[in-house]
Amino acid sequence: MVGKTVFFRRPAWALMMILAALALLSGLWILKLQWTWPWAQLFAAPDTLPLDALAVQQNTLPRMAMAVLAGGGLAAATMLMQQVLRNPLAADSTLAVAGGAQLALLAVGVFFPALLLHGTFTIAFAGAAAALAAVLALSARREMMPVTVVLAGLVMSLYLGSVSGMITLFYSEEARAVMQWGSGSLVQDSWHDSLGLLWRLAAAGAVSAWLLKPLNIMSLSDDQAAALGVPVKTVRTAALALAAFVCATVVGMVGMMGFVGLAAAAAVRQAGVRTLSARLWASFAAGGLMLLVTDNALVLLEHYRGISLPAGALTALI
Repeated sequence: MVGKTVFFRRPAWALMMILAALALLSGLWILKLQWTWPWAQLFAAPDTLPLDALAVQQNTLPRMAMAVLAGGGLAAATMLMQQVLRNPLAADSTLAVAGGAQLALLAVGVFFPALLLHGTFTIAFAGAAAALAAVLALSARREMMPVTVVLAGLVMSLYLGSVSGMITLFYSEEARAVMQWGSGSLVQDSWHDSLGLLWRLAAAGAVSAWLLKPLNIMSLSDDQAAALGVPVKTVRTAALALAAFVCATVVGMVGMMGFVGLAAAAAVRQAGVRTLSARLWASFAAGGLMLLVTDNALVLLEHYRGISLPAGALTALI
């Protein structure tokens, strides 16, 4: 009886197990459809593989890795923002972080396209940081109350969306490619971006490990944390900058993935995970599985029905 009660009160654990099973089954299904060579050659040298096998090694596998890393990174960043702001609705989507990164990339792609040759991360991070700073400034007078922060984030998201819409309206040809990419596509042509995101997330994880102790103390209250010698404003700024860094990196590489971070963080909270470190790891796993299952479903849909859709357009629905 106790087991049944816990199951119904904590359905997120069942959801995560279902997601893990779906990710494994769909991944094996895709590999079975595309890989016709001995499994021992799956990671053989690229110059020794035929074209169809090379497509699996340099497209399908990096795409799956990117789905796990992008979804996991967004979910962990969302959990970090929620911890810092004490707001269960804080996320890259509700605080306009992703919208700021996308608008920055769109504006630069239309008006200063040559800058994109030097990479998208700096541009995306500048946009994300500016949008987050604006949201915090708008909500500062109300001491960053959860409802106020979310409302400020929604207002800023609407504002950024309207600016993006005007740019797209007046510069439709120049903005078309950027907007299509910004809708969220995990298609890869090599391991370059996946490995690049991996080492960036590893660096962010190292910084977050250094912030764990002061963040745990700040979960009590700012006054108690300050009394214990924690530089509250510095830690909060560093944590929010770290979350913006992760979100901007993901958006700069694959575009916007709607609400996957918020959904994963909510699932982890429903699962009853208590410590911050465990929440970050669980959020990473849940977000990665959610995005991987979504993208695998789209790969199978394209294979059987010939319908190609970006993952970011469907993550919010699923």
